[in-house]
Amino acid sequence: MEGKYLNSNISLSGTIDTAQSQAVSADINADLELDLKDLEKPLAKFKDQLEKIKPSGIVKAKLNLNGNINDLKSAQGHLRLESSSLSLYGLKPEEFLLDYHQADRLADIPLARISLYDGSIDANAKVNLDSPNLPFKLELGVQGIKIEKLKQDTPLKTQDLSGTLEAITKLNGLLTDFSKLSGSGKVLIKDGRLWQLNFFKGIGEILFTKDFANVVFNEGYCEFFIKDQFLFTDNLRLRSNIVDLEGKGKVGFDGTLDAAINAQVSESLTPETGTLKDFTTALIGQAGRFGVIKLSGTIQEPKYKFQAAVTDVMKGLKDFVIGNIFGQ
Repeated sequence: MEGKYLNSNISLSGTIDTAQSQAVSADINADLELDLKDLEKPLAKFKDQLEKIKPSGIVKAKLNLNGNINDLKSAQGHLRLESSSLSLYGLKPEEFLLDYHQADRLADIPLARISLYDGSIDANAKVNLDSPNLPFKLELGVQGIKIEKLKQDTPLKTQDLSGTLEAITKLNGLLTDFSKLSGSGKVLIKDGRLWQLNFFKGIGEILFTKDFANVVFNEGYCEFFIKDQFLFTDNLRLRSNIVDLEGKGKVGFDGTLDAAINAQVSESLTPETGTLKDFTTALIGQAGRFGVIKLSGTIQEPKYKFQAAVTDVMKGLKDFVIGNIFGQ
């Protein structure tokens, strides 16, 4: 059978046995060339979701299915998807590939790859179809994605953002209940210019007098784990030639934020007068930790509170007074 629906094409061959209406067996092979814009009419009841996802492009699919189509979880099958024009959420990958196998009520995705913005995202996953909660495990890796290119297809395209993103994570949970999600991972950003992000802008305004958007993080690193509907980290590091930031905290699935960031003037370069806030330059005296920035609120609307490190403040104040008043 060959057919066409709007701009999509299908070619199908095989056998379907309808002798038992409750267990219609099939052994079919199909080739599909789907224009994702054609989903709008048959999936009209999901209009709101489709408007958010904004799917477009041509996806080619090859399918082999063998088993009871009244109980697809028990069927055996293989599906391969490919596209060089896929677009989702406004993002435009250069290449998309997904390989899906199903047998013995186990769904296996040995490879899913998206190449985009000079980098790639690779993933593999397994889902137990024999359980009503659909338990799954997922491994995902991100390599070499250029933030300055990625931002062009997002609402952040006017922001001065750049850097190279690397990440790896392993997750476990239930597809029917993401509140049970758990896992761990690492994120690395090289040569990152991130100060115009809402989260970092508030920190920059506390630390610097001006031009902090030009401060480049030579390295941004975070280890995290997920449990009880929170993402936790006790190893967040942001390194620059002026200020190093280290912190720990947690972010809730609802966006709530609770974190503390230690700020320290770099040992390798004491900042020039006027670069840091006046109180910072005056009290620091020399390179060293000068305080903690407490974060609360939400990721969308973070709140910041500066808490000076008393020991460093007293030492800095002593050195400042001696050096400027007594000239020693």
